[in-house]
Amino acid sequence: MADAGVQRWVEEQLHGVLGMSDASLAQYCVALARKASNAPELLQKLSTLDVPSTAATEQFCRELLERVPRAGPSREQRAARERRAREAELASLASASNRYKMVGAA
Repeated sequence: MADAGVQRWVEEQLHGVLGMSDASLAQYCVALARKASNAPELLQKLSTLDVPSTAATEQFCRELLERVPRAGPSREQRAARERRAREAELASLASASNRYKMVGAA
């Protein structure tokens, strides 16, 4: 559920963008904003719902993304990122290890 202040702001802004507003529509917009990574992506998702792509809609998307807290990476995404970093570090160490030679070996 969206923060009450954000929810109210979205409902007010939808009147300017669409000429109408609804609590369910506002909640849906907030949910889309939480999943969107940037304003153009949110605008594209809204345009598939026949929301007109105007300057006012673009501004609404930018402001909404600033107001809505978005979820961070999931536990699996963080684990995968850490695993890739470890693998890269190990590959670097193995590469450095392969450059060493035994003393006295030519």
